[in-house]
Amino acid sequence: MGKREKSKSWKVIYNAPRELQPRERMKMVSSAEELATIPDEVLLANILRSGVKGTNVLEAATKLRASCVTLAELLKYSTLRSFMAFLEDRKIGRIGIGEDKALGLIAALELGRRAIDAERSMRNRALPIRSGNDVFALLKPEADKQEREVFWCLLLDVRKRLIVNPVIVSAGTQDAALVIPRDVFRPAIREGAVAVIAVHNHLSEDVSPSDEDVELTRLLEVTGETVGIPLLDHVILSSVPACSQWASIKTRTATG
Repeated sequence: MGKREKSKSWKVIYNAPRELQPRERMKMVSSAEELATIPDEVLLANILRSGVKGTNVLEAATKLRASCVTLAELLKYSTLRSFMAFLEDRKIGRIGIGEDKALGLIAALELGRRAIDAERSMRNRALPIRSGNDVFALLKPEADKQEREVFWCLLLDVRKRLIVNPVIVSAGTQDAALVIPRDVFRPAIREGAVAVIAVHNHLSEDVSPSDEDVELTRLLEVTGETVGIPLLDHVILSSVPACSQWASIKTRTATG
């Protein structure tokens, strides 16, 4: 009986028109523009490769895609343990995505992230960072991935362009990122930065600075004056993907 059920599941895919079969659909792609029109679930099905008894691969991919608001949400689950916990939490752990398929998904998502980061890095180094809006455009994608508070330092040249990729100074807890001024300015001195911008995230939509945030900004300003590398700003971002708010502690401006 089990064998007949498996065959029936396969027929759902292989009896479908060729253009609707995930692998065949990918074979028919002839340009980057055409690839961009392929639905997420079809791309996921090509990574998963096969389904299980009672659930074909396209059904599994569709359920996986429906479990998250955007594909970017999957980037948060970068370990096997966290990814399997995500599947269980969304109650989709019984659709044939075991450890092997989960590892394949994690690897594919990580390769995509690295490719995007490399392209973004080259583009960002050519653009000056003059305002909180520029900081938001640069680091919001990274902030959205975080499950704890992270403190970044942007090292700038005389034209306010990035010298290196944003430096993670501290990766703290869900409530705070512990930062010492020397940890901010050590890489700035090493890389020959002319100025720095401090950035950290809040896990909620509230980007209002705490008293500790304000005091840290004051300490960073004093340290910057001492070493001759001024702090241009300290910006707070939200790690809620749908939240476009940010706040500047130093200039006392905000948006959103």
